[in-house]
Amino acid sequence: MDREFLSKLFLANKGALISYLRRLGADFHTAEDLTHEVFLRLYEKSQKGLETVESIPPLMMGIGRNLFLRHLRKAGQVHLGFSGAEIPALVQGKRRELILVFNSILSGDGDELSDREKEVLYLRFSDGRKLKEIAGIVKIDEKTVRTSLEKGVKVIRKVFQKEGWTWEDWE
Repeated sequence: MDREFLSKLFLANKGALISYLRRLGADFHTAEDLTHEVFLRLYEKSQKGLETVESIPPLMMGIGRNLFLRHLRKAGQVHLGFSGAEIPALVQGKRRELILVFNSILSGDGDELSDREKEVLYLRFSDGRKLKEIAGIVKIDEKTVRTSLEKGVKVIRKVFQKEGWTWEDWE
């Protein structure tokens, strides 16, 4: 795959990738910078022959999401979806605690969780998504979603214990 072809493909998908990162909460300049970084990583992968042409647009989104989650973790920010929007939390009145839990998970307490597992946790507990919906969004099967949630709940319980909260208050 040559650089010119990849460049055309990138330009055709650049707007969608920037929009996607903006929906994840990035400001325009951060989204634009990350989009360029996605292209560079994609180019490196294509030089190693790791990807086929058909897999490139979804791969761009996947790399973008993972880069953005890493960027947020390094900055100590919280991944809360649409910037400025209220969190559709499952448990009413727990907005502050929910933010603290996700901040703890993203900034260190959740190091044993992959970016995908963190996304599953976010979609379930913050966005209120059902398992089948999460499986479709993250592109994994429902069994893997359940496993990710079980692993994530253990981390959440540790955060609760550290903060002096009880899990029963949230169930």
